Amino acid sequence: RKKEQNRGWWLSASTVLQYVRNAIGVSEHIINDGGGATVAADPLAVDSMLTAFDQKSWKFGHIVQGSREKTGFADIEFRVGYEWLSCTPYHLESYVGLLIPTSDKANGHMLFQPLVGNGKHWGFLFGSRAGFDVADYPDYGIHIRMEIANHTQFLLGDHQIRALDLKNRPWSRYLELYADQAHAEQAALFNDVYGATPGINILTRQVTVKPGISNTVNTAGVITWRKLHLEGGYNVYVRSADSVSLCKPWQEGPAIKSLGGKGQTNPVRTIAGQALIEQISVPVVDYQSSLIRESDLDLQTATHPCTLLQTVYGVLGYTWDTPHPLFLSAGGSYMFTNAAHATAALPRWMVWGKWGIAF
Repeated sequence: RKKEQNRGWWLSASTVLQYVRNAIGVSEHIINDGGGATVAADPLAVDSMLTAFDQKSWKFGHIVQGSREKTGFADIEFRVGYEWLSCTPYHLESYVGLLIPTSDKANGHMLFQPLVGNGKHWGFLFGSRAGFDVADYPDYGIHIRMEIANHTQFLLGDHQIRALDLKNRPWSRYLELYADQAHAEQAALFNDVYGATPGINILTRQVTVKPGISNTVNTAGVITWRKLHLEGGYNVYVRSADSVSLCKPWQEGPAIKSLGGKGQTNPVRTIAGQALIEQISVPVVDYQSSLIRESDLDLQTATHPCTLLQTVYGVLGYTWDTPHPLFLSAGGSYMFTNAAHATAALPRWMVWGKWGIAF
């Protein structure tokens, strides 16, 4: 610190101990089960949607009813900052930093897998904070301030496991496929109607994900009454969409199995089961015409879309004046988004506690 200018450098390292609980509340009411699953005819037959989304033959993409939990330390943020202005009644500082990943990557085995942190991505940080006094009542020990903070984060690319759909065919990752022509020829040889490879096993790939940039702007009002601290604020978070590319070129071979099987394919089949489309079947001798090409893969379905989130929050804290000042606080928030971004994030409540010591 330069005392004559009242400016100085600072360093900080921080992390967060997070508890994440993701619950999937799938509800199914079977009106007519058609006599149940005929396992004797089809060994892969299931008797409900819930069972269908949790098949043992699937390596990825399970949708399991109930909740899953994860507790761990999120990524470490290391910052170097400089105080440009530190006096009463104003302050202004800026910083740069490094995001060090400590969390796990998603393995793709289950949809909505709980994770802490940013999925093993390294990143760079930069931002600034400023504040100014609004009112001061020293006789009552009351001090009111406005605080404005801006935080920008740029995450570097990394390999991830993501499931892909085919273009213009939502959820086609769950279609039945033949792994290659030899697989189809075997089904034709044995007159096999049901033999197939779950599409989720083939269409889940290792991809390079570049999350890009995100920015948070926070505006808050702060009231201090002696050692008691009350803060209320409004936060806006904006995140760019992921950029996704295949780590390895797509190896042609898989094709969509027709409803009737026996080695026949259907290159236009969808998950919706439209009657006219389901009747299409291409004989095994023309298997090459049904191949799934790399141009058929919709990489956008493996991305996290552009996100705009808004949060209102409140914090209550207390500070102890000791040789090394100590503070303790608790808070709560509600995050929401507009209809255009409703598929990118869910509204959520959050509560937290925080403590710190300065030296």
